[in-house]
Order: sequence, then C-alpha cells, then structure tokens
Amino acid sequence: MPDPSNHLGPGPQPGPPTSPPPAQPPTWGRHDDRIPSVGCLLYLVADEVIKGGRHGMKVPCRRAWVSELRFAATVMTATYLSLRNSGHLALGLVEVPG
Repeated sequence: MPDPSNHLGPGPQPGPPTSPPPAQPPTWGRHDDRIPSVGCLLYLVADEVIKGGRHGMKVPCRRAWVSELRFAATVMTATYLSLRNSGHLALGLVEVPG
C-alpha cells in the first residue's frame, strides 16, 4: 500500500480547452522575398550594362571585367531610383535661410 505522506498530490489538472494561437503571416519565404534586388540583377549582367575592360571587377559566371567605379555608380543610382519609386525612400532638398 502506498504511503500517503509520500504522495505529491494529483498531477496537472486539465483546464478548459485553449484555442490555437492566432495565425501569423510568414515573415520569410513570401513571394516578394524571392525577387532579386536591382543591385543583384545589375551585378549579374554588369558587362551588358557597363563597358568592359581588362581590369576592375570580374562579372560572376562570365569571362568579363568591368570598371569598379562605373559599376558602383550604376548600382547606387539604380538602387536609389528603385527605392524612391517604390516609396521606401524619400530624399529632398531643404532650403535653410541664411
């Protein structure tokens, strides 16, 4: 016969049924996450956009080289325009009286 002084009491009691947590929209893997950025696309086809040369930056998966300076300027310009047109970036001039 079990010793009553050694008894820890009843185990956890079942409570009322709980509803599952509300569904959260996925933060990764959405369709728009798979669209490459403008900078990525330019990087892959840099030799088609920028005049090539024998020195500078190697274009991935191709036997071509482009000017690093021209490439950087092109990517920064295209990325800025893409962000501005999508509404993610606003840049303007503020006149300061003086």
